[in-house]
Amino acid sequence: MEKIINVAQYIFDEYKKQTGEIIDEMKLHKLLYFAQRESFAISNKPLFEGVFEGWRYGPVSIEVRGNFSESGISGASDIVSDKCKYIINNVIFKYGSLASWKLSELSHEEKSWLNSRKGLKEEENGNCEIKLEDIQLDAQKVRPYDCGGNISYDEVEEEIWDSTCGVSDDELTLRFERAVYMENEKKRSKGVPIAKYDIERREAYLEYPDGRRKYASE
Repeated sequence: MEKIINVAQYIFDEYKKQTGEIIDEMKLHKLLYFAQRESFAISNKPLFEGVFEGWRYGPVSIEVRGNFSESGISGASDIVSDKCKYIINNVIFKYGSLASWKLSELSHEEKSWLNSRKGLKEEENGNCEIKLEDIQLDAQKVRPYDCGGNISYDEVEEEIWDSTCGVSDDELTLRFERAVYMENEKKRSKGVPIAKYDIERREAYLEYPDGRRKYASE
């Protein structure tokens, strides 16, 4: 089984490779969560060792948070299995172009997160562990697919996992950049703020068309 910090490092590197940008911490935690859920959907087993807590804005790994920086995940290795790469690349392709706040909203629909928030007020941060068995239940509603071949995972033989999603790195990057661009242009045309992340403050914020910023803590 993979280590969560190694999987986080692979997501960090692959996201930067595809977008040319450093992934913000909120998005990293959410992609990690969805990768764990996808693994349960595929093999009924977790992808990595590690614990999520049900924080106000969704699942958070304390281990990853404590080692996150703009240069990567401290103490991590980017060496993971081809099967792990395959799952991660599909998760990035499916969710990576979404704003961090949108991913947070999606995670709030998960029963695993909702169960970890029982008894807490909306504004409370919380520190209750998200149970693996709850993630496993959430995975039952998912039928993952291959982003390149447009087929479900259960149609792919285990010995031929393709970590490139069946398309070239350049094509995958192009698709991803196009999706991000189209999403941001749609928001700009509607005057909708764009979610971004301030590395120095380690905090997500909304950037409005007039240049104003509104941070999550405000």
